Formats: sequence, structure tokens, C-alpha cells
Amino acid sequence: AKPHEPLAAISLPSRLGASLIAVGIGILRRALDELTALAAAKTPFASTRPLRERASVQIDVARAAGLLEGARALVQTTCADVFGRVRAGAAPSVADLARLRLAYVTAAEQLIRGVDLVRSAAGISAIFTGSPLERCWRDLHAVSQHFALSSAHFERIGKIRLGLDPGPGPI
Repeated sequence: AKPHEPLAAISLPSRLGASLIAVGIGILRRALDELTALAAAKTPFASTRPLRERASVQIDVARAAGLLEGARALVQTTCADVFGRVRAGAAPSVADLARLRLAYVTAAEQLIRGVDLVRSAAGISAIFTGSPLERCWRDLHAVSQHFALSSAHFERIGKIRLGLDPGPGPI
């Protein structure tokens, strides 16, 4: 007989968000790698210096990297805490589930902001079909549309944090 998995006590969307965020983190990392390579090789129109020498590109790369690391740390820390307690035998509380969901939707917003910064910094090179940057942008926006990462959850999370009934459905 297969032993019971304690994390099964957590609703599927409240577990699935971590995996979706992991995919999003990988996509944004790839986008940053692609931008780094592009910025070293591309000299923008009407310029004599590579794209990487523009202050705006440097700032956007740093911001996107910070958003990526913040998203990763938030989800990793929250999951380690909640999943750890549930694995140790605690039942997941509504507050636990709301914390998980808040981590996922916040991280998804951070990753989207990061990939948008990368796309903007790359300029016209990032909009062509077939461009790795266009693919990263499109894929990350697609991942963010999953129900588990929807910003629509903010209202229910806010209700829970304010002591109100969040309404029907899994958190």
C-alpha cells in the first residue's frame, strides 16, 4: 500500500502554484540570458555603442533580476513554511492557504513585470515571431493566465486577511 502524502491535504491549486511559478522563473531567467547576449552584440540604430552600455538597459536588467529573485524567494519561503508544517502533521489552515495563494499571485505579477522590462530593453528585436525573447514574453504571459496564478485571487485573500468570508470555492 502506498503511504498517505500529507500534502494531499492542501487543495490542488494551492500546491500547483509553486510548480507554475518555477516554470515562470525559468522563463524569466532565459529571457535575461537572451537579453544579455543580445545587448552585447546589438548596436542600436543611430548609436555607436552596444545596447548593454545604455543606462536604461542596465537598470531594466537589474530590476528584472531583482523581481525574479524576489518572486523565487517569496514562493520558496512560503512553501517551505506551510508545506513543512503540513508534512509534520498540521492541517492546513485558511490562513496557510491564503499565504500560499498570495505568494503565487504576487510572484506571478513580479515575473510578468520582469519579462516586460526585458522585452522593453531589447527593443524591436524582442517583438519578432521566432525571437527567443518574444517566445519568453509570450510563454510567461501564458503561464500567468492559469487559474492558480490569477490576480482575481487578491480579493479573496484580502477578505481573509480582513476577517471576512472569502466566499465559496477552494483557496
